[in-house]
Amino acid sequence: MAQLEVSDFAQAVVDRMGDCKDPRFKQVMTALVKHAHAFAREVDLTPDEWMAGIQFLTATA
Repeated sequence: MAQLEVSDFAQAVVDRMGDCKDPRFKQVMTALVKHAHAFAREVDLTPDEWMAGIQFLTATA
């Protein structure tokens, strides 16, 4: 994969769902990815903070 600018990450993830057969799933996941990336940029999330959040969500699920 080519080097991406930070602003391109969300779109690159969304583009990977190009052949998704379920339009509703694609809609929901597209919104989730875009909002999650916007949140990470807004709060200047660090990799350690991202991991702590993932571990928290995994433990609560």
